[in-house]
Amino acid sequence: LRWCGVAGLLFVGCLVGSTSFWTQSATAPDVRRLTANHQPEDGSTRYRWHAMTKEAEFGGRYAHTGVYLSNGEMLIFGGSHDDNKAVVLNGTYSYDQCAYLNDVWRSSDNGSTWQLVPPESDTWMPRRGHASTLNYNMVSMFVIGGLCGSGCYLNDTWLSEDGAVWTFAGYANWRSRHGHTVVTIGGVTTD
Repeated sequence: LRWCGVAGLLFVGCLVGSTSFWTQSATAPDVRRLTANHQPEDGSTRYRWHAMTKEAEFGGRYAHTGVYLSNGEMLIFGGSHDDNKAVVLNGTYSYDQCAYLNDVWRSSDNGSTWQLVPPESDTWMPRRGHASTLNYNMVSMFVIGGLCGSGCYLNDTWLSEDGAVWTFAGYANWRSRHGHTVVTIGGVTTD
């Protein structure tokens, strides 16, 4: 399988013991799943990409995040529809900033179809380049930090159990940032 121009790629992850991973990018509104073929009989590659949908309802995304829930649902959060574009005018560079998003989309069928999750509370401000994760028991999902515009970096933390009702959980004790990642380590708590 050949992919061209994949930028702003989303990796949604998997459950422990699973052999599937999902991707989606800004350059194409498709969703793909990588599965492991444990015993290829025809000598083919051990891993295969499968197109789950060619036209996801939310369109192409850039710098968004997602989580995979224990019930098999996937959710994606925010991002932008494209990367910022460099504009040259009279030898001077400027950037045409894209709109940032704060929407949530859910799939219950391995990424074949997606539904917008309508917000039922205040929610996090539009952003891209943020991080997201689940808590150790895979009940609460978090959206952390990100970029909210030119020179606007975030270190806030929001949590939700359903993607519709969000609660502001405070500011992280690290400097605002974007393009970071976060890892959940089961059952560990620190101050």
